[in-house]
This record gives sequence, C-alpha cells and structure tokens, in this order.
Amino acid sequence: MSRKSNPTVIIVTTGLATEKSHDAFYNVLKDKVAHIHHDSSIDWKTALGYHDVEKSGVEADFIEEGTEIILLQDNVVLHDNCTPILQQAIPEKGSTKPFLVEYTDKYGFEVETKIKEKNKALAPVREQIEENNYSYLNCPIAWWEDEPKMFTGLVAFRYGDTKELYQPDTQYTTSDEFYSNEFKGVIWPTIKGSVVDIQNDNSKEEQWKERIIPEFPQEFNPRDKFATAIEYSEEMHKPFFSLEDGLNQHVSMVFFDNYTRVEEMPL
Repeated sequence: MSRKSNPTVIIVTTGLATEKSHDAFYNVLKDKVAHIHHDSSIDWKTALGYHDVEKSGVEADFIEEGTEIILLQDNVVLHDNCTPILQQAIPEKGSTKPFLVEYTDKYGFEVETKIKEKNKALAPVREQIEENNYSYLNCPIAWWEDEPKMFTGLVAFRYGDTKELYQPDTQYTTSDEFYSNEFKGVIWPTIKGSVVDIQNDNSKEEQWKERIIPEFPQEFNPRDKFATAIEYSEEMHKPFFSLEDGLNQHVSMVFFDNYTRVEEMPL
C-alpha cells in the first residue's frame, strides 16, 4: 500500500495542552499533512462527527469519500520522525490484501512453502473480513500497559468506512472506552513503540524490552541519521528512557497528562 496521499488532521481538544505545547505541536505538524482543522470546541465526542459528516453536520468541506482522516488529541509532543505514522496507509473497507502474502517462484521452494503456510493460517481472518465487510481503524497499541490495548490519542480512518461510529449520544466517558467497545472491525496498529502516553513516572523499561526491542530492526524509525551500522545498532538497543541517553530515538509521539512532565525530557 502507498502512503496517505491527503491526510487530514482534526485536532481534538483535551484541556491538557498549554500555549507552548500547542505551538510546538503545530510547528511539527504543519508540513506533514494536507490539511489541519482546529476548533477548540472539538473534544473527542464532537470529533465522532467526522465519521459521518452528512449526519453530524460538522464543518467538513475538505472531506470527501476516501479522505484519510486523523483525529489527533492535542496533549502530545511530536518529533520529526512522526511522519511515517501520519502518512501510514489504511486498507480499504473489506480488503483482505494485508492478510495475504503474495509469492513468486524467484525465492525458491522453501520460501514459497512458508508463504503458503502463512496464508493458510491467515485464511480465517480473511474470511471474517470478507463476510463482515470489516473496516480498518488505525491507532496505536498501548504497549506500556500491563495488558496492551487500544490507545486513541490518535485515531485514523478512511472517510466513508466507519460511519457507524458517529454516536453523538454515547455514554462512554473516554475515547478509549468508546472505540474499544463500539468499533467492530480490524485494528490497524501504528508502528510499534513509536507512540507513548506518559501519565506517571512509572518505568516502562520491562515492557519496552519485552514488546518493542524484538520488533527491531524492521520497525526501528529513529529521529536522527547515523554514520555507521554500529551507531545505528547501538541506538536501537538503548533503553526507552534514561537521563544519560534521553528518550529512545524510535519514539515519535509523546502524549501527556501534564506538560511539565515531558517539557524538558532530554532526547
């Protein structure tokens, strides 16, 4: 799949951003997407209107069928390596292509056999998607929690595929609760470990070692360029955070409950 061609960001107000954090957030974001819509009255419930602009009547002359929309909460520090997240392609509703590995005889019999085995194992997933015409919702997985789950500080979707999520009278109190319970489809995760939500000073090192480092080097998306493979490898295996090394190079979005907790976080 190709990257998003016209990502549109709807900024979701949380009440946690400061003037300083908002300015820094906007300065990183402005050159990475096609359109940014900011209205301080848009909280996560109001933002549900962007799943179905016809019914909700929200201002959306910049949205058409197939527009890739990102609902992005404003309590976040963005780094320059967030571009792959913002431009991550989202499969079309009902598509089974992400769960079908194409094979060619140029790789030889052994590889072809493994691909066939993988496709066979994924067959039930493809069947469910086809039978239910499932849509895709792009969001991070909360790797830092004891039990990984959806994290909806960022939610992205293809307009027209998720209209059932416009539920203005929902009784859920958080977006995490709402999407976890109401979305019936395929969770399409962002790059693993690239997003984190810092609500306290608890260590995240064990979760990082167990769930993120094994995904490297394939998923590694550093902020900087490195002159040698040794430097690249050393950076990849550094901890999630340390006073000596700062925040791991891979992390590109840091959500917060209090800006002072992350404002001076060394990189």
